[in-house]
Amino acid sequence: MEKSTWRLVGRSLALLPQCLTWCAQVVFEPCWEAGGIQMTLLPFAIVTLIAYSFGYPAFVGFVVHKNRDAIMEDQLLRAQDMGRTRLDNPHCYDVRKRYHRVYYQYKPSHYYWALCILGRKFLIAFTSLMFNKNPAFQLSVALLVMFAACTFTPIVAAAVFMSHNCWCCHNQMRYK
Repeated sequence: MEKSTWRLVGRSLALLPQCLTWCAQVVFEPCWEAGGIQMTLLPFAIVTLIAYSFGYPAFVGFVVHKNRDAIMEDQLLRAQDMGRTRLDNPHCYDVRKRYHRVYYQYKPSHYYWALCILGRKFLIAFTSLMFNKNPAFQLSVALLVMFAACTFTPIVAAAVFMSHNCWCCHNQMRYK
């Protein structure tokens, strides 16, 4: 949920300086006038855009890099269906409780893959914002990003980490 919120808020904040037709049609405010709604919200939008669009990926990168050894150990314990208590997992229990949603889907050797997914989402959002004047070029760049993502994922082999205590694996195995 936080990943999709990150993408939507970042894209909405990036559109505020453009003042497409929203100010003129919805609020009946002219664009770029001193004292108008757009000029009042612009400094807040810039600060929030920087803090939210770059702050969340920076925070995820910091957490993953700082706790990479604990994350790998925790994922190996989770694969053995261990580590649910502080006695089973004395070194990594706190990391699991705080940050497991960042890395639990991926193999232990690819704990950083959430950053790659955030990068892909950033590039798609950047493409839709920066190349909106030329739809053919926008489509080609978006396809290039998706093609690169679909090509590198099997090469790196960062497939979803399947363990027998994962709820999605239980559902898949139940229907087979």
